[in-house]
Amino acid sequence: MNMNMTDVIKEKKKKNPLLSIFLTILFDLLGFGLIIPVLAPLVLYNEVGIIPASFTMEDKKIVFGLLMAIYSLAQFFSNSILGAISDRIGRRKTLLFSLVFTLLGYVLLTGGIHAKSLVLVFLGRLLPGIAAGNIGICYSAIADVSTPETKTRNFALIGVAFGLGFVIGPFVGGILSDKSIVSWFYYDTPFFATVFLSLINLIVTYFNFEETLKVKTNKKLTIFTGLKNINKAFLHPSLRSLYIVVFLYNLGFSFFTSFLTVFLIDKFQFNQQQIGMTFGFLGICIIVGQGYIVRKLSKKWSPEKMTISFLPVLAIAIFALLFPSNYHAIYFILPFISIAYSAANSSATALISNYAGPSIQGEIMGITMSLNALSQGIPGLIGGSLSALNMYYPSVLAGILALVGWLILHLFLRKTHDKVEAIS
Repeated sequence: MNMNMTDVIKEKKKKNPLLSIFLTILFDLLGFGLIIPVLAPLVLYNEVGIIPASFTMEDKKIVFGLLMAIYSLAQFFSNSILGAISDRIGRRKTLLFSLVFTLLGYVLLTGGIHAKSLVLVFLGRLLPGIAAGNIGICYSAIADVSTPETKTRNFALIGVAFGLGFVIGPFVGGILSDKSIVSWFYYDTPFFATVFLSLINLIVTYFNFEETLKVKTNKKLTIFTGLKNINKAFLHPSLRSLYIVVFLYNLGFSFFTSFLTVFLIDKFQFNQQQIGMTFGFLGICIIVGQGYIVRKLSKKWSPEKMTISFLPVLAIAIFALLFPSNYHAIYFILPFISIAYSAANSSATALISNYAGPSIQGEIMGITMSLNALSQGIPGLIGGSLSALNMYYPSVLAGILALVGWLILHLFLRKTHDKVEAIS
């Protein structure tokens, strides 16, 4: 039987869907990365006027923390639900639905800046947070087409997408908000670019992302499905300890990343362009870590060895960030933080996936992403107050949490644990 070129292309896509998954994540994170260097100056400097003039700097830091928190807390509630929905109706349909929400959210966020409405700005953070479960869906799609041996290096592709998003997004966002470069660039320019990228992502995903789920489930879903599944998952000893580990080191890393912008502004008086360049450098380190180091080591090291080896490196590197008095020194420390986190996170996620049966990969990855989102939301709730007390406190807490996670993982790996085939 002869095949034309279209059939050949379709056949290749079916055999290797990783490229389309990678592109979906990349476009999503590019849009997210564009606003990273702008959000903190937008609130702390308040040149646009979305914050009441009576607010002190401490008040502004708390508002910034809440803006960071609302995105991640919305993601916490949505991740497990979207993961379970994707097990039921498929990865593609659920992913497209989430991307529509992302686009609407960024439209509201941009409108809120123009209208000088803090309410609209918060809504513009809420909707993309609800839609941010698409990362968990992409993890599930990768798990669908991976073996236990290839999961760590395939999951590392998401880390590479994160890295590229952090390289290109913040760097471009810093430039687009700097009116000294182009007269009509302002704080809102990166948000317009994010709306455009979200639209492009929706179109590209619609035409390129093919369904990876082979067997669909028909489980009953409610608004509380995510919370119930998390509770059920914690009843399994194999998953409970791993989830605690993942939650703790991600909580620590989130304290570091969420308030790195505030730290750079407080200690070194960085502007949005300098912040963008710093996050761009951090992204390059993540790309090297995920795209080269993790993928190379995963061929020789098990996920257990990778995680247990890199978590203490992460903790020590975060502590080291507290000491430099010259901002140039932080560029020697950031590679250790990003590479250690990249290696630990990819391998720990693969470890969780390996302890779960194929029929519950969507739920398990959704729960994992929900816990990650919760860990990213908590720093916003309390980190603003911590940072207002002392700019070093968020980083100190970050290092401690990574160390505690490493100790719990060490105890977990000393015992044998069963694989979980169902969450009942």
